[in-house]
Amino acid sequence: MKRGKLKEWEALVSAGEIDPLIWMVHFGGRRPDKCGCKNCADYKAGVCEGGRNPFECMVEKSRTEIVLVSEEDEEELLICPKCGGRLREVERMDTAHDFYMYEREDGKIVWKCLYCGLEIEDFDEMWERQDEPCEP
Repeated sequence: MKRGKLKEWEALVSAGEIDPLIWMVHFGGRRPDKCGCKNCADYKAGVCEGGRNPFECMVEKSRTEIVLVSEEDEEELLICPKCGGRLREVERMDTAHDFYMYEREDGKIVWKCLYCGLEIEDFDEMWERQDEPCEP
């Protein structure tokens, strides 16, 4: 059964139906064959009731959501990963961390504060620390 789930996930990703970044935002580094609603960030945050097939849910979210990534530049711009277009300039926020997903040179996906550069590897820790004061 697990092998079948992994093959289904791989087929959906290969076909462009599931955006791996959307999956990572919702499930972190958890293997697709071990994911259910209770593992999803939306469910944990209370913004989703659950009860859906995670693959079908992520196919829908991949069609309707955009993941913002940062290009380290002098102005630090947010770039749309689908079209590569500039979305908006980032302004300094004086109150709290503003985390985004970032791939380090070693290939590890981490959460990084846009302003102070704090890196966190665990989604739950990032979620808990997002309201901390940011000290650049």
